[in-house]
Amino acid sequence: YTGQRLKKSHKVFHVLGTIDKLSATMGMAVASMRNACVDRYYSNYIIEIQKYLISIGSCIGTMESDMKRKKNFTMINYDGEKKLEELEKRIDELTHSLPKLKTFIIPKKEISCRVHLCRVVTRECERELIDLADIAHKENFNLEKKYFNRLSDYFFELARKMEKLEEQRNNRKNIYCLCVFLLFVSIISSIFLNIK
Repeated sequence: YTGQRLKKSHKVFHVLGTIDKLSATMGMAVASMRNACVDRYYSNYIIEIQKYLISIGSCIGTMESDMKRKKNFTMINYDGEKKLEELEKRIDELTHSLPKLKTFIIPKKEISCRVHLCRVVTRECERELIDLADIAHKENFNLEKKYFNRLSDYFFELARKMEKLEEQRNNRKNIYCLCVFLLFVSIISSIFLNIK
């Protein structure tokens, strides 16, 4: 940041506030995943994205025209292209692990609902950033816009994955309950047979 003073109603604060909301929403998704003992491979990556959002926010909050007026100002360096490539790989990985989508999705399980909420807020970030790009003096935030666009796709596929994992966990729980019930019936039956 350059220290330039702006009105609280400035469009840049709409974007930064939405990014902040996205990070908080992602934190809720991480908490749900960890409470359900979901493989940390997924939650750890979300935390990495949260850290990256801080760098994106710094970039968005600094106008190019302001940087030119600051002789000793150094822009934070983050490898956006590399982050985007990694995101694309994660999307492909999830897509290949899931069946082809044939119907509309209605979120109904806790973790997948939280991840879908991340997707919705990510789309909100993208829209706010597009609006800001119309009045900003940099290269239209092309990389950042593309990242948010693909991030929403990532959350879509991740939500499908979480839905599948939750269904599998519920099925295992149902099988366990059935086994316990059958064991109980077997014990009761043997007790009655011994009484006779």
